[in-house]
Amino acid sequence: MFLNRLDRIIVIANPRCGVANFSRWIKATPVQGAPEWALPEEARALVPDDIWKPFTKIIPVRDPVARFVSAWQTMQRQVLGFDRTLDQWLTELAQNEQRHWPRLFWPQSRWLSCKVDIVLPVRSFAAFANRTQNGRTLSARPDHEWHHPKQPPLELEARILDLYANDIALFNKLPVWPTMPDGGPVFLLWGSCPPCEQKRRALLKKRATETGQM
Repeated sequence: MFLNRLDRIIVIANPRCGVANFSRWIKATPVQGAPEWALPEEARALVPDDIWKPFTKIIPVRDPVARFVSAWQTMQRQVLGFDRTLDQWLTELAQNEQRHWPRLFWPQSRWLSCKVDIVLPVRSFAAFANRTQNGRTLSARPDHEWHHPKQPPLELEARILDLYANDIALFNKLPVWPTMPDGGPVFLLWGSCPPCEQKRRALLKKRATETGQM
């Protein structure tokens, strides 16, 4: 969890969503004593009412497939002896209850279980950091092309989407920042890359048909 007292912003840390970089951009600093990747209820317990209630609370979010691949790559780099392929790791997680997963892989819906002010996709970090607030720019950060991990094969992508079915359902109806110019809602999964999303919609439809969910 990160805090910017001047601009009255709280950033709640959703794993593998670029939270540390984004927080540096907007000059938010870590809250002492907060556990890494604190859930909203854990974050709330560390912040007094006179800060929590009036401050703008932000939860960054990321495309579930990109987030999963990023977390798997992090495990490969940082966990001694972790040598599972993406396919093997997907199988291992699917065979275990979510509460036994490393927190890096917990569903993003766990971080969206309480009311927040802004759900901020990774792709909108630069736009948010460069906007004007209180008569000044939050950050001098230039527009930034965020790193995206290599897209896995379609079959593995489908399995990741299956693993995070609750997240997919939530992201289909939960608006993210910013809204459309006409005030209409924007959703995380659709619209960032029309060709990619057309492919994903077709994939999800095919999977639903195969599993009898349509």
